[in-house]
Amino acid sequence: MSTEDTTSLRDIFIAELKEPLQEAWAHIDGLEQHLATCVQQAQCAWPTLVLGTEEFVRYLADRAPSEPSLAALEAMHSCDLFLACACCTGQSNALRAFDEHCAQEWDRGTARFSLQPSEAAEVRQALRTRLFVANEPGGEHIRRYSGKGAIAAWYRTTAVRATIDALRASNREPQAQRLDELDDHVALVDLELDYLKRNYRQEFKESFHSALRSLATEDRNLLRYQLIENLTLEEIGRLYNLHLTSIARRLSKVRLKLLETTREQLQSRLGVDEVELDSIMRLIGSRLDVSIEAVLAHGHAS
Repeated sequence: MSTEDTTSLRDIFIAELKEPLQEAWAHIDGLEQHLATCVQQAQCAWPTLVLGTEEFVRYLADRAPSEPSLAALEAMHSCDLFLACACCTGQSNALRAFDEHCAQEWDRGTARFSLQPSEAAEVRQALRTRLFVANEPGGEHIRRYSGKGAIAAWYRTTAVRATIDALRASNREPQAQRLDELDDHVALVDLELDYLKRNYRQEFKESFHSALRSLATEDRNLLRYQLIENLTLEEIGRLYNLHLTSIARRLSKVRLKLLETTREQLQSRLGVDEVELDSIMRLIGSRLDVSIEAVLAHGHAS
């Protein structure tokens, strides 16, 4: 009888976690059912991919949120993580599925660069090799996808970074984007309230960029490591010789400081009352990571 037949998904998930997180996740009610639902939804989303349930649950656990809750787990893009995990196994149909799913993101991400067809093909192939071929066991770059956002958006950002790196390696600097060209990337573009987009877009951009630039270099680097380089808390901790819980606290403080400074800047620019400002900040806070990632990825806070 296989391990999957005798061991609950909850136990498999918890066993894969680092010790500081195991006890906290063990107290989460409904974890077994939620994991079963994740597996079922992922298998339905990718019916042609062959991936063991236990392998997928362990993959999820490796990327579990540092703040244990079903809500945090539900926010993860588990179906996309299923695709990423399948790609790590080297399945040819998984790689084809990834290419088909993310095909348009290459064009969307790199259209702004003046690449010759031969250059684009070379960069794209180099990126593909980096994503799916490991120089050492478990070294495929696709493993850095954390599930915090859609895998297609993550691939687009990765493609942009790869293109920028390639241009700089060939002594060509990518053309700088104007602030108003960030509309496809900055969080307000994705917000559902037309009123907010119409009236506060420019003020938010200016306030947010100013707040991000006001952060200490080390604080901005922490955000870069987590959101652009997709490093885990443990990996960031090793860079700073700190425990992952310390890194988690520092990142939480950085985000809070960023929101508070953005709030101050907005209030100064808009002169709105506290109630309206609270409404704006709730929407901004809900998409904060997207905003940070967009700005850092394009170098506007360097």
